[in-house]
Formats: sequence, structure tokens, C-alpha cells
Amino acid sequence: MATIASRRSEWEEAAKYLLRAARVDPLNARIHYRLSRFYSMLHEKAAADQQLKQFTVLNQLRQKTKLEDQQDSFR
Repeated sequence: MATIASRRSEWEEAAKYLLRAARVDPLNARIHYRLSRFYSMLHEKAAADQQLKQFTVLNQLRQKTKLEDQQDSFR
């Protein structure tokens, strides 16, 4: 639904759907990244920055976990 709303340039509606998705899957970095983009389109800088920060933290955690998994497979 967020994708359809964004294709129609309905940024507020898209953000609303993604906020619901974030409540269901709060560790999904992609959701937070997309929210940051939609908030930027809405000129809500503080909300966009917060979502981008959340994305960055989750993405770094994912990369670290992926690296650790690779290292474990070599042991």
C-alpha cells in the first residue's frame, strides 16, 4: 500500500502505511529508510533524520551480524 501511495505522490499516506509496518517489524531497516525518504518529501526534517538514524543503526547491526556469521562458518 505504501508503494501505491508513493507512486501517487501521496507521501503522508505512504508514511502512515510504513509506520504500521514499522510497528509490526521494528528491526526492518528498509522500512525506516523508506520512512526517512517520505518524511523528507513532507519536509519533516526531524522525523526524516530520526528514521535515517534508525536505518543506519539497524543496517550496521545487520552488516556486523552478517560478518560474524561468515567468520563463524570459517571456524
